[in-house]
Amino acid sequence: MSLGEWVHLLELGWLYGWKARGTVNDGFAGRSEADIPSCIPSRTTNYESNDWQIVDREDAAALASAIKNALDDVPDDSQNRFTRDAKGALDDWQNPFPYVEPQNVLESFAGRRKTLRDFISFLRRGEFRIG
Repeated sequence: MSLGEWVHLLELGWLYGWKARGTVNDGFAGRSEADIPSCIPSRTTNYESNDWQIVDREDAAALASAIKNALDDVPDDSQNRFTRDAKGALDDWQNPFPYVEPQNVLESFAGRRKTLRDFISFLRRGEFRIG
C-alpha cells in the first residue's frame, strides 16, 4: 500500500467518526527481537511513518467501523460524486491528516469498494504494525 493510499484511508476513517488513539512505539525499528523487552513503549500520534509502530486492536476496530460506515458514500466510479450527506460532513473539515484535499478522499476510492472491504477485513484481525 502506498503512503498516499494509507493517508486516504486514515482521512476516510476520520471523516466517518474514527478517533485516532495513537500508535504505540515499542522501539522495534532497528532493533533485534531480543532487545524489545528492554524498550519502554510509548504512545504517539504518528500513523504516517514506517517506524514499525503498533496500531492496537481497539484502534484498528474503530478504524474498520468508520470505513465501513463510509462504503455507501464511495462513488461507484470516478465519474460520480459523493452524496449530499458526505458533502455536508466535509463542510466542517478540520482534518488532523491534512495531506489530501477533502473532496478527493471519497473519490480516491471510487469504484474500489472491494479494496475498502478487504482493508476492513484486515483491520478486524486486530493489532498490526506500520512498517
